[in-house]
Amino acid sequence: MHTTYTHPLYHHIPVIKRARGYRLYDKNGNRIIDLYQNNGHALLGHRASRLTSVLKNIISKGLIFDVPSIYTYRLKKAVKQLVPGTGTVCLAGSLDHGLKIISDALKVRATVDDIVDPLWGKKKGRITVWRPFTRDDPDSVPVIIPVLPFSIAGAPVIICLKKEYKNPPEHTTMISPFILAGSVRAVYDLGYYRKPDWLKDDILKGAKKWEQKGIYIIARMKEEEYQSAFKDFLKAGVLLSPHYPGPSIFPAELSHGELQKILHLFHGAGFSRE
Repeated sequence: MHTTYTHPLYHHIPVIKRARGYRLYDKNGNRIIDLYQNNGHALLGHRASRLTSVLKNIISKGLIFDVPSIYTYRLKKAVKQLVPGTGTVCLAGSLDHGLKIISDALKVRATVDDIVDPLWGKKKGRITVWRPFTRDDPDSVPVIIPVLPFSIAGAPVIICLKKEYKNPPEHTTMISPFILAGSVRAVYDLGYYRKPDWLKDDILKGAKKWEQKGIYIIARMKEEEYQSAFKDFLKAGVLLSPHYPGPSIFPAELSHGELQKILHLFHGAGFSRE
């Protein structure tokens, strides 16, 4: 699920000139380790090779405009296999569009406030965000919105309904085959993800104001403290999620020096200890 960039922390991020792997480079050539990863949409890194090949192929076919295509069916099939407990998959052009689909399906008015991200430790609601490689079991939730590793603007909001519908409550929407094909590739590319050898569940043990949940990191501090931590990390060349309390995400690939820098920041004095 793509997020809106209204939080003031977002405006502290410098102008980015290029991105590769899990690193961003600003206009002055400074390298920034990306723990934000566009809210998980860049979970597989920036400039993923398989995805680049697929998108180039779609462009060569001229399929970059909004038109019905085979990739709608392929994406729904891929998502249904990926997300546990999915009976019906609907595609929405925006979050507002997605909430209308959910409202029709549940016969109640669904709003943004109904969406719960279990990583925050909140009780599950009728609409739950699902992120790859989490331990939360979403089978009992009527609606799931998965966060897929595809970060191009215009990517669909995917609605996974537990119930199977013969006639899904999906409003007509045209999404470019370019976007849909990239989303399909992203789903299957999750199978190539490998958690790094150094990443263990207790790697942040002792960092009392941070909680690790697999590859994800949640801030356990007041929002004012988090704002200070965000700026300190960024000054040191590490980008946390600009959205409190996260999640931030451990990259799948880091050098030894980069890993030590990150651990030093999380375990350092000031904002990671009481």
